[in-house]
Amino acid sequence: MTGSPISDMNPVLSAAGAQLEVASFVDGKLQKRSVHMGTGFFTGYRRNVIEAHEVLLGIHFRKTTPDQYIVAFKQARRRDDDIAIVNAAINVRFEEKSNIVAEISMAFGGMAPTTVLAPRTSQLMVGQEWSHQLVERVAESLCTELPLAASAPGGMIAYRRALVVSLFFKAYLAISLKLSKSGITSSDALPPEERSGAETFHTPVLKSAQLFERVCSDQPICDPIGRPKVHAAALKQATGEAIYTDDIPRMDGEVYLAFVLSTKPRAKITKLDASEALVLDGVHQFFCYKT
Repeated sequence: MTGSPISDMNPVLSAAGAQLEVASFVDGKLQKRSVHMGTGFFTGYRRNVIEAHEVLLGIHFRKTTPDQYIVAFKQARRRDDDIAIVNAAINVRFEEKSNIVAEISMAFGGMAPTTVLAPRTSQLMVGQEWSHQLVERVAESLCTELPLAASAPGGMIAYRRALVVSLFFKAYLAISLKLSKSGITSSDALPPEERSGAETFHTPVLKSAQLFERVCSDQPICDPIGRPKVHAAALKQATGEAIYTDDIPRMDGEVYLAFVLSTKPRAKITKLDASEALVLDGVHQFFCYKT
């Protein structure tokens, strides 16, 4: 509902053609309506066709079919929990027991002030075989349909345009593997060296160990050398019970100290005059090396 142009969810909802159920009170009566989340839903940066007085009640999806595949990918600066540079969602349905595209919808984030679809490229793919030849045509069409001005916010123009094609190719690989597992073959099967491109990176389960030095059995218990000791403030810091200076409420009439720093490095101080500062409201005293 915030309409972020780099949302990870909006491309999925748009490509899936989700139906939004919204409602509002008009003249004391509850009025509901259904809004299709597709082309025309977003009207501008963080704006959509939902009225200001309407609230979202539900998101509804059509049931998928055995010949339908939906994949989504993103590219970010870091692998885990980071906002996308460009993301994509591909929803394709094939003719029964074949690799001929019957219907397809593609949505991309990070290429405009809103999540955008590629209807012209999608139409080009209908009736075509899911093959490398189709990928080449799609790559050329996407570059034309999703241009990015040199002055577009976020920069990295060439990189983001390349990501659109790269994410589609990754979707092509992933869906091709699913088709082959379903027993549907193509005129140009995926080469072994390309199949790994469909894999999704998973962060390994983190493992850690903490080693302690063993001390002699005759070492006095009061001798801490070599013994594992819990940090005195560790438990309070971990539970949030620790009280820091900024957590303490100010007292009535409280004063505090602040340093006056030089605005020039390696300068020689020739004179100190705090008269202007001392006349300011709230300033009580000035201290220097002389006092």
